[in-house]
Amino acid sequence: MKKDQSIKQALAEIAQEGTQGHSNPWPLLHDKVERLHAHSGFHLSRRSVSLLVVVALITVAAGAYYFLMDSGLQKADEAGLVAHLNQTAAPTVFSNVPAELVPTNRVSQTQNGITVTLNWAYADELRVAWQLTITGLSIPKGAMASDYICAPYVTTKEGIYLNPNGGGMKVLQDQPGNPMVISYVSYQKIDASQYDHLNVALNLTVGPCAPQWNFDQAYIDRPGPTSTPVPLIGTYHLVFQVPVNKGVTITPDQTAEASGVKMRLETITTTPSYTMVHLCYDAPPILDLAGNLVTSNGDWLMQGVTLQSGSSGPVEEDYYFHLAGDDNESGSSERCEDLGFAAPVDFQSAKMVVTVPSLEGDEGEDIFLNPQAQARAKQKLGQQGIEVKFGNYGDGFWEIVQKPTGMTDEQANQIVRGLLQHTITGPWQFIIDG
Repeated sequence: MKKDQSIKQALAEIAQEGTQGHSNPWPLLHDKVERLHAHSGFHLSRRSVSLLVVVALITVAAGAYYFLMDSGLQKADEAGLVAHLNQTAAPTVFSNVPAELVPTNRVSQTQNGITVTLNWAYADELRVAWQLTITGLSIPKGAMASDYICAPYVTTKEGIYLNPNGGGMKVLQDQPGNPMVISYVSYQKIDASQYDHLNVALNLTVGPCAPQWNFDQAYIDRPGPTSTPVPLIGTYHLVFQVPVNKGVTITPDQTAEASGVKMRLETITTTPSYTMVHLCYDAPPILDLAGNLVTSNGDWLMQGVTLQSGSSGPVEEDYYFHLAGDDNESGSSERCEDLGFAAPVDFQSAKMVVTVPSLEGDEGEDIFLNPQAQARAKQKLGQQGIEVKFGNYGDGFWEIVQKPTGMTDEQANQIVRGLLQHTITGPWQFIIDG
């Protein structure tokens, strides 16, 4: 029995080593081992171990297509809530792939040389995610993949608007056709009591997606020369259905105070892959660089917010679900924000801690057109050996005239920008016991 347990542990380690940073295939292996072990008097022979190791390696290779999940999606996958569809897109072919974009280790020619596969899809009340593999296209070195692979156009029969962000991409150079694995995540609120599933239609276009190929003049800030436009290669169509996993919302209505600012945790919503907190606070007035008291909430934002649940370490907020509210119509200075975390929470069994380290506010750079602000800035910068010239230069409002020896322009510019930043130190902390 102990020997069998050691073998299972070894197989688990093989699976873990082959899936660093992505979905863990061990549950599949574990099921195979348990089914074999259920037979009366069964003991794992050397041959059985060898076969299972092969299964492990094959599963690891297949698992390469299911990585690029954040920790929350990995939890949902481990719970069996991610639908592994392996669905091939139906292509509308316009032209063959140009020779310079064909991988040297191409696979057998299919349609116009490109195959798009939907690996998996997932949905809950806060977000929808899916992953595509594009085989048969080689992006030139130094080029941006988004110049050749357009943002997917996605619609649902239910009328739910999906606006996906690229959640990560990896090119598998060692595999035929140089598969490009791309994950997408769309953040929005969906009522699972009204929609228990979504019927999704997705169109992915491969071709001239770069902005400089659509306009007469290239963007000035894009590195390198303008690439030669590619033809419209094809559009790849997918239609699939994905269940919407329900979330749970609680209303702690807790208040914390730091540095004279009161902050209130109103609601927490958690799904099998994600948690969102709704926080409100009275935005403090700002004494701007010109010496004027600004009473509107301006651009105050919470910084470095973390969520900790149970014994796991703190999870930082997810950039994509950091939504700030507007001023209240009543004229109140209260400001509210939705902050998301790629981690589920079990309210019943785990203590949850939300920590807000600081609030930061930024003045607009056009304040440097104000004579009083210019005078104050020159005085503060002069103490650090920096001299600037203010004005409207099109791409900015100042130029570095002089700086200390050894200081770069970027370092000097950071100091100038620092004059526009305001920080209120916390922390504000909220504790919800399980």
